[in-house]
Parts: sequence; structure tokens; C-alpha cells
Amino acid sequence: MKLDEKDTAILEVLLKDGRASLREVAARTSLTAPTVSMRLARMRRGGLIRGFAPVLDPSASPQVAAFVRLRVPAEKAGAASEALARLPEVEGVYMTAGEGNLLVRLGVDDLAEVETFVEDRLSAPSGWRVVSSDVVTKSIKDASRVRVPRAASLKFRCDYCHQEVRSDRPHSIRVGQTSHYFCCSTCRKSYASKHGGELAAARAKLRRTALHP
Repeated sequence: MKLDEKDTAILEVLLKDGRASLREVAARTSLTAPTVSMRLARMRRGGLIRGFAPVLDPSASPQVAAFVRLRVPAEKAGAASEALARLPEVEGVYMTAGEGNLLVRLGVDDLAEVETFVEDRLSAPSGWRVVSSDVVTKSIKDASRVRVPRAASLKFRCDYCHQEVRSDRPHSIRVGQTSHYFCCSTCRKSYASKHGGELAAARAKLRRTALHP
């Protein structure tokens, strides 16, 4: 499911100011706060937004950053990347093309830890070869993503049959700020039939809350 202009506008605000409140995002995007809340919930459910976290200033939390390039047998690359990603020293794992096929970004306290990591963690597994290792001496730019990729999209599973929802305009049932998505009209009808009582109760509760906040 592709993002629309409203989704993109919301993300652009939050990428620049992750602390912006719903009201602030709404004001900057000419949307209502409930609309912003609903779309953020949808983008989180669709896997685009993983969470919100503080971005530390490297100068205030000095660490030694290093990049290590590896050559791992192709059939082991997937398992190797997952194993590396679980290690606390590893801040990033990337599959690459070239002399090496895995690039690992480390964040440690000193150079000794880089050497220990390379010798103990990367040299022991059979078939693994360290192609190169580079220690960062000065960071010129180290920023999180500040623009929304044009190809960004949301991925949903049908709330009834759990198959992937492929349409950019999926069938849905909305209750307040919660939306249920379906791959086809048949699944939507089946879900409504099975959970009709629950949906009606949820809508009734929302109406009572609106009348007696």
C-alpha cells in the first residue's frame, strides 16, 4: 500500500522533529490531530515506523566507530547477518556487492574492543574472512534519514484470512481511529459477520464517550 501526500507530510515533520506533538504535526500539515493519530497508527502497523527513540549526539557520547567488511559463503550470508545483528557491539549489518558481501558497523568504547571483536567474533567461524576494517577518525555527517523515500510503502495482512493485502486501496472497516484491512470484499464481509457484535459495541462506546467525555 503506497503512501499518499498526507502520510508523506506527517513523516517529513516527524523526521525533522521527532518530539512534535499530534497537535503540532496537525498544524504543520493542515490536518486534524485525530487524522494524524490514525495515520501514524496505520504506518506503525504497516511496518514503516518501527518506533520513536532519542538520537544521541556523538560528541556527547564518544565511542569508537568502525566498519568491518566480510566475505562469507553466499549460502551462509543470511544466517551470518542475523547472528551478527544480535551482538551488542553491532550497530548495523548490511549485505553488499563487491569483494565483501557483508558490512558491519561497530560502536565500542576503544580500539582494543575493535581488535577483540575482529579476532574473537569474526575470525573464528568457518568460511568467514575479514576483507578490511576501518576505524572512523572523524565524523563529518552522521544523521538519521531526513527525507521520505519515494518508494516507501505499507505492508498489511488481511485481518480475516491473514494473506498479504496487495491493493493500494484495500477493503477496510474503521472503528474510531482503528482500521481493519482486508484483501477482498469477501473477507471483509466474513469478518463483519463474525465480529459484528464486537464492532457494534466498540462504535457504541465511542458514541457514549463523545457525548460524555
